[in-house]
Amino acid sequence: MNHLEVENILQKAAEMKVFCEYGQRTIPVLDEIAAFISEISPAIEELKAVLEVAMVNIPKAANQLTRVTEATEQATTQILNTLDKMVVKLEDLITAVSTSTKSKDLDNLINKMSALVKALVDKSGWDNDVVQLAETWDSMAKSLKAAGIADLEYILKNLQDDCTEIMMALQVQDITQQHIGTVMGTIQSVAEELQRITKGFFGEPMKKEAVINLDLPPNPELVSEQERKKMVDELLNKARSGQI
Repeated sequence: MNHLEVENILQKAAEMKVFCEYGQRTIPVLDEIAAFISEISPAIEELKAVLEVAMVNIPKAANQLTRVTEATEQATTQILNTLDKMVVKLEDLITAVSTSTKSKDLDNLINKMSALVKALVDKSGWDNDVVQLAETWDSMAKSLKAAGIADLEYILKNLQDDCTEIMMALQVQDITQQHIGTVMGTIQSVAEELQRITKGFFGEPMKKEAVINLDLPPNPELVSEQERKKMVDELLNKARSGQI
């Protein structure tokens, strides 16, 4: 065996060593990646199934909420308008009592107020707060004629305060409905984004297989000895520097 043959054997041994070291470094990493994908695949599959159901139910819920919100907003507007009229009538009653208006005029104002209260109950769909207000008014209306002027004025002001509290509660309810609509829109956007992300994991398979290109000649015998030495030196340098 001459010197040239020995050198060739050493070069091939160096090549084998480099590839073995490279394999020892990459195989554990590939195993970890494969294990990680195996662990998260069931969770992503489950998430995908949940999102498919959610993307059907969330738009339906959003549409239903929109219809309910619109109907509630319309009813709230009607109730607020009626309450505004009640507050005005209460002001007239308080003025009538404080100025000692004749009992006939007071009776007319009480009757108008009672009609407004009845209309308010009907428009509210027998809301508990409104029904309670109506019951309070009925008991007050019965004692208005018999009570003294000072008592009447006190009762009417209390009733006016109750109307104001209901108006404020309705305004808060309207703001709450707007926030609920915003939250539903946010939930729908998040669900759509999650569905888009999961499609990246479970999209259509690639028609072409992935090909790893290595900078190695298909037939080493066609490469000159000098070029082969150069390739081995480059691989060794990369291995020493930690690039591979």
